[in-house]
Amino acid sequence: MPPADWLARIESALAESPGSDMVTGPGDFYGCNTLVAWLGGTFYIGGYFFWMPFWLGHRPVFGSNFAMRRAVWLEARLRVHRDRDDIHDDLDLSMNLSPAVRVRYDPTLRVAISGRPFDSWSAIARRARWGGRTLLQGWPENNPWHRHAARYAVRCHRAGRPTIGH
Repeated sequence: MPPADWLARIESALAESPGSDMVTGPGDFYGCNTLVAWLGGTFYIGGYFFWMPFWLGHRPVFGSNFAMRRAVWLEARLRVHRDRDDIHDDLDLSMNLSPAVRVRYDPTLRVAISGRPFDSWSAIARRARWGGRTLLQGWPENNPWHRHAARYAVRCHRAGRPTIGH
């Protein structure tokens, strides 16, 4: 559940940062007890935003709280796996972004999200399986080392510097 000013904040964030292609932020769990909400926010969402940049080479987008420029979707839509219901769609999108896409993370851009993912151990295990399955798509070609190298090449190109080996 986005707050009333969510769209205005998204529009403002993209307008203020023309170099950003996407903007994302975290969520706050509701419908669960305080401990579960804290654990979910700290380890599930917090872990996602902390660990995924190491795997992706860029910040991930959080499916419940992001927006992107039209051109990003027009390019990514051909690579995402919209026909699969056994993966995390936001992580799949994050993995299938062009290395040139810049994701802006705004920790103050928050939405309320349901605590249902933590209703049972089987629900938690299902999401863990989805995560592993999503991360291993396209392995070994789509591994973190290749992803970081591609991002590095884009940064060098933007800065007018040669890449390693060129």
